[in-house]
This record gives sequence, structure tokens and C-alpha cells, in this order.
Amino acid sequence: MSSDKIGKVKSFNEILESLLVQMSPIIGTTYHKKFMMIIKFNAMMPIKEFLVQATPVRDKILNRDESYFETDTALTTLVDVETKYIKNILKLQNIYTKLDKTSRDNVWQIFQCMLILAEEWSQM
Repeated sequence: MSSDKIGKVKSFNEILESLLVQMSPIIGTTYHKKFMMIIKFNAMMPIKEFLVQATPVRDKILNRDESYFETDTALTTLVDVETKYIKNILKLQNIYTKLDKTSRDNVWQIFQCMLILAEEWSQM
């Protein structure tokens, strides 16, 4: 794997980790701990899973369509515990509605950034 591709994975994981740390007052630390454990053993899993989950709803993310956080229609079938945690992190269901407007705007910026990184990564 090229160093550019590795760099995209690292950037993606750093952004997602930062989001989890920022949201820990709302969601607790369980997701952050699970995320750190997952990337320790499979650093590419979050970016791969994000592509699976985000590609069908790409326009919703880019257009900041709040229905992305309300429905589960674009999600794949869970195959294991790690995928379950990553899926829950990426959907922020039952969490997004608890955020104030500034936090919601920040979440959209983060998700849009993650989408761009994931797409660039997949094209390398």
C-alpha cells in the first residue's frame, strides 16, 4: 500500500477519533474505546465500512440532509461486533438530534471531510 493511501487512512481515523472524543460528553467513552481497539487490529476497517455505508447516501451527506441520521435504510446487514460499532458510530442515530446547531454543522463538516478522504482513498 502506498504511503499516500496509508496517510488517507490515518487522517480518516484521526478525524473519526476526534469526533468521538468531542462527543464523549453525549455518547460516553465506549465507542471511542471500541474504535481504538478496532483500528489497532484493522486500521482500514473504518474507512472501508464508511465507504459501504456512505456511498449510497453520498448526496445526503454532501447536502446535509438530516434524514441520513434518522433512517437505517442505507445500512448493510451486520456481520460482526466490530462492524456494529463502526456502523453505530457512522450513523449517530439518536445522537444527532441532541446536538445544538453549531455541533450539527461541525458533524456535517466532519462527515463531508471523511467522505472526501474515503473516496480519494478508494481511487488510489
